[in-house]
Amino acid sequence: LPPASSPPPDGGGPQATSFMAPLARALVTLSQGPGPAPREDRVPLWDIPEDEISGEYAQRQRMQLESERTGEEIILPGLKAALDKLTYPVFGLDIETIRSLVPVHREAKVNGLTLFQFSVTEQRERGGTLSYHDWLNTTAGNPNRAFLAALRTALGDHGSVLVYTQYEETAFRELLCEFISAGDDSDDVLWLKRFLDSGRLVDHP
Repeated sequence: LPPASSPPPDGGGPQATSFMAPLARALVTLSQGPGPAPREDRVPLWDIPEDEISGEYAQRQRMQLESERTGEEIILPGLKAALDKLTYPVFGLDIETIRSLVPVHREAKVNGLTLFQFSVTEQRERGGTLSYHDWLNTTAGNPNRAFLAALRTALGDHGSVLVYTQYEETAFRELLCEFISAGDDSDDVLWLKRFLDSGRLVDHP
């Protein structure tokens, strides 16, 4: 949360600031306590015994530890076959989102998803040079519509899109539901549906 003295992100003016500040202070107190957030429980990954590493990304974390110890890259069997299935141009996509109990703009819902930034790396042919595209919201109000329009421009209609986890797909499906629930059947929304149904998203081959 921004400091209580910061202007509201939606440009709501003094009235919005006076309303939001006490709530923001209360939420910070509830989540962190009266002082700075404790950090004593944070340790480097390599200080954790491997048999205690668990969860959805445990395998990837163990591989990361092994690579750190040996100084060698880990290339799993099947990687070449997975890469051979990619369709050019190939994109690498990363998005940034926020989900806040306190709505961050006038059109936001409590605990709603706001997509405010993405970065894309593009390679148009195997072994080709890389180009870069990015988008960052700099305006007040709900950025989800502008995010989608910019994403469509960056990714187009063809090519594999590499993501590190399934989070991008999860966020895009939530975004699609948001637009459909609002009765939005614009070209950008229809593109998003086609994109999700196309199988272009590749989760970390």
